[in-house]
Amino acid sequence: QWRDLDGDSIWLKHIFKDLLEEWGVFLDVTLFYEALAYFRGGEDAVVKEIEVRNGSRLLGRQKTHLISRDIAFKISSVTKDERRFEKHFHRFLRYTSLQAIHWINFNHQKLVFKTITK
Repeated sequence: QWRDLDGDSIWLKHIFKDLLEEWGVFLDVTLFYEALAYFRGGEDAVVKEIEVRNGSRLLGRQKTHLISRDIAFKISSVTKDERRFEKHFHRFLRYTSLQAIHWINFNHQKLVFKTITK
């Protein structure tokens, strides 16, 4: 369910697969975030504050991991009710300028690569 939306999306998928081959799947997701930030030039290059809006009204700002200007990524280890998390991502997209979220989820032995779009 992954969509290669651009070159950065393709890079994310390939580097993540390389990390999985090297490290395996049973590590804390924080290590994967740190590795991706390292390869992209550091946390300041990856973690950005984006506006959350309802029309013209600013509701707040949210720190988000971005692979490109309008595509975020999320790494998680959700083992129950994945649909609830996916619905949350759809709502988040509705209130931000983001066009998509690449979601990589570790669910015990099951690893899911999914792209959620507006």
